[in-house]
Amino acid sequence: GNGILLPNLLLDGANVFGIEPYVVKFKATQKVLSKNNLNTKIKIFNESGEKTHFKKGFFDIIFANSVLEHVKHQDKLYIEVNRILKDSGLFLVLVPTENILYDFSRFVLRIKKPHDHYYNSKEIKQILSQYFSIVHESYYYRFAPFFHLFICKKKNNVRGKKR
Repeated sequence: GNGILLPNLLLDGANVFGIEPYVVKFKATQKVLSKNNLNTKIKIFNESGEKTHFKKGFFDIIFANSVLEHVKHQDKLYIEVNRILKDSGLFLVLVPTENILYDFSRFVLRIKKPHDHYYNSKEIKQILSQYFSIVHESYYYRFAPFFHLFICKKKNNVRGKKR
């Protein structure tokens, strides 16, 4: 998504990092950050979430905003998130619901479902719960639940699970 949310995280004084596996989107994000003089405050890396360079227990919070529905093989990603998240850390996940309202909106607006939306929010929740404890979940927006939010904590027994 070209790192659209990253600058908002700076408002709270956080150290902000982003990853983008696709070179074209990575370069577009770098361009946006540079244009807004944020390239020294926000560090972005051209790498996959399934294998990052970050040290074990590096992050207090990891936020995946409309990402997980694009990840075909989620197991490796969740194992990596567990590795780089502090034991007391939080994994925040926001995904489109892909419900009937979502489908209807696409129909009305004539927007095709992206070919790489592999999972809906219920399927993501099922896989996510194998790797994390979901401590909170809610839908946005209340009048039209287009997005599903999960706040998760690490499970202590996660290693290299196979499904």
